[in-house]
Amino acid sequence: MTSTNNNTTTRTALYARISHDPTGEMLGCERQLKDDHALAAHLGWSVVGEYVDDDISAYTGAARPEYERLLDDIEAGEVDAIITWHPDRLYRRMVDLGRLIEVVDRAHCAIRTVKAGELDLTNPTGRMTAGILAQVAQHEVELKAERQSSGNQQKASAGKWTTRRRVFGYKFGGQEIEPAEAQAIRQAAIDVLSGTSTGEIARRWTKAGLRTTRKGNPWRSRDVVPVLRRPLYACRVMYRGQQLDVRGQWPQILDDETHLGLVALLDGRRQPRLKTRKYQGTGVYRCGKCGDDIDQVLECSASGNRGKVYRCPRLHLSRKQEVLDDYVSDIVVARLSRDDAHLLVETGSVDVPGLRAQRDALQARLVKLAAMFAAGDIDDAQLKAGSGQLHADQAKIDAQLAAQAQRDPVAELILAGDEVETNWGAMSADRRGKIIDLLMTVTVLPAPLGLRRFDPDYIDIQWKKES
Repeated sequence: MTSTNNNTTTRTALYARISHDPTGEMLGCERQLKDDHALAAHLGWSVVGEYVDDDISAYTGAARPEYERLLDDIEAGEVDAIITWHPDRLYRRMVDLGRLIEVVDRAHCAIRTVKAGELDLTNPTGRMTAGILAQVAQHEVELKAERQSSGNQQKASAGKWTTRRRVFGYKFGGQEIEPAEAQAIRQAAIDVLSGTSTGEIARRWTKAGLRTTRKGNPWRSRDVVPVLRRPLYACRVMYRGQQLDVRGQWPQILDDETHLGLVALLDGRRQPRLKTRKYQGTGVYRCGKCGDDIDQVLECSASGNRGKVYRCPRLHLSRKQEVLDDYVSDIVVARLSRDDAHLLVETGSVDVPGLRAQRDALQARLVKLAAMFAAGDIDDAQLKAGSGQLHADQAKIDAQLAAQAQRDPVAELILAGDEVETNWGAMSADRRGKIIDLLMTVTVLPAPLGLRRFDPDYIDIQWKKES
C-alpha cells in the first residue's frame, strides 16, 4: 500500500474529466469535484489544486492538457496524492495506465477514488487490478461505440438529427433554430456569393457578439468556411461522409441552390480570399511574363514614380496602382453601362423553380427505386443502374443551380442601368476585385525599357464571356 502522511500536509490534486459536454458548462466535472473535495476532507488531506479536462475522451488518445500538467507536477514533487471520482477518469487505455504507473511509482504518489476506493499502483496486485479495470473500461467503450454507430445510422436513414454537439444556427438537438445565428448564416451566404470575403464575415460575426459553439471563441476566416459549407443547413443528411437519399427532419436555414452555390464557390479551383483585399487588383491582375497573380502593392519612392505600385511577386514588372485601377474600372463601367451588359452574366437565364421541381422529381424516383429494391421487385444490378443515371441527372441540375446562386447576387449589384458608375464607385475594393475576376482576365504585359508613363497598350483585357 502506498504510504501517505494522513494529515493536512498531504498535498492532494483533484482530477476530473468528462468525455462529452454538449452544453460547455462543465456540470459533470463540477459534480465530480464536489465528491472529490468531500473525500479529501474525510481523509484530512490538503487540496493544492484542481485539474479538469472538460469534453475530452480518455479512450481516443486525444491530448489532455490538465492530465499532462498533473503528471508533470507529480514528477516535480509538488503533489503527494491524487483523488479522482473513478479510475476511468484517469485512464481508459493500457498505454495510459503504463505511463501513470511509472510516474506515481517513482514519486510514491497515492491514489484514492470516490467510487472504487484506493488504487495502489506500487505493487503487482494493485497494478493487476488496475489493468483489469482498464480492460473492462475499454470493452465498455467499444460496445458503446458500436451501439452509437448503429443508432446513428438508423437515425440518419430516417432523416433524424445525429449531431451530439450544438451546431451554430440551431439550439441543442437541432429541432429549433437559433434566430440570430440563423439570420447571420443566411446573410453571410448572400454576401459571400456576392463577393464578400470570409475574413469580413468573421469580423462581422465577432463584432455582433456571435461566438463559435465549440470553444466560444471569436470567429476567424478558417472557422467560417466549414460552417458555410455545412450540408445540414439545407437539410441534407450525411452519414460517414456520404449524402443519403432522405431529407433532414429539422428546420432549414439555406435553400438547396444557395448551399450548392456556396460549396461550388468555396471548393473551386481558385479559392476565395480569406482576407479582404485593400486594392481591387490584388490577386486578380496577372503578370504577363510568368502568369502569376499580382498580389503585392508596395510604396514606390523612385523619382517620377512615387506612390503605390502593383508588383509581380517574381519582380518581372510593376504598374502604378491608382492609374491601373482607374483604367480597369473605366472599362468595366463602360461595358456594363451598355444595353447588352446582361449578355456577360446571363442573368435570369436559369429557371430556378423549374430546376428545383425537376430535382425533387428525381429524388422521388430514387426513393421509389430504393423501396422496390427493399421489396425484392428489382435486384442489386437494376438498382445500381437506375440510381446511377438519376444521380448523374441530379448532378447536372445541381451544377446549374450552383452557378446561378453564385451569379445572381453579383448581377444585381452591377446591372443597375444608369446607376452602374455610382454603384461601382460606392463598392469596396474587395468587391470590385471579385466582380472584375468574374467578368474578365486582366494581364499586365512587360513594357519597353525606359517607358515611364502608363500605356494601356501593355494591359491586356479578355472578357470571360464574349457578348
